[in-house]
Amino acid sequence: MLSLCLNASEAMAGNGGTLSITTDRMDIAGDVADMFAYGRPQSGPHAVFEVSDTGCGMEPALTARIFEPFFTTKEGARGIGLSVVLSIVKAYQGAIDIDTSPGQGTTVRIVLPAAPERERRGATEAGGPRDVEHRTILFIDDEEMLRSLAQRALEPLGYKVLVAPDGVEAVRIFREHMAEIDLVILDLSMPRKGGGRRLQGDAGLESPYTHASLLWL
Repeated sequence: MLSLCLNASEAMAGNGGTLSITTDRMDIAGDVADMFAYGRPQSGPHAVFEVSDTGCGMEPALTARIFEPFFTTKEGARGIGLSVVLSIVKAYQGAIDIDTSPGQGTTVRIVLPAAPERERRGATEAGGPRDVEHRTILFIDDEEMLRSLAQRALEPLGYKVLVAPDGVEAVRIFREHMAEIDLVILDLSMPRKGGGRRLQGDAGLESPYTHASLLWL
């Protein structure tokens, strides 16, 4: 969502405009699956969300390449954001379609398989956090927005979330809370000390004395 909204905002830079986010439900069957340019969703109920802008729009030749890794038309950009979006959507067996033309803005539509009704009903009836009491996560990233997002997303589910802005602070926190940390989520590229093998060794993350699992961003 962040990547799509940033691209939509940049498409309207200097001229203003409207950025819209909408959600819907779609039952996909038969030829409907062929409507999507990227991915082919399976038949059944899907959740839909769209990000639309009133910006400059795109030529067909450009539209065909925007999800390529490292392809970008922006100075200083890496061309990674949209390729990651496509990878995530395909990993969840979803699909993407784009409606755009020069001067007419752009709409990116994503569909993802909806959870079966019995799963949604079961989650609602549970009525609270799952059995995650005393589960502690150490989240390490140099972007304050991501650290805040991790806390806002995970703490309401019952997790305790410790955060660190770099590897040096992460080592200190990990050593202090080693016995209680169940999962470490860390960025690979950070100031002072990144999330590579050196950090793991310094913090003792590969030691037999810790049970924490590692997840790299």
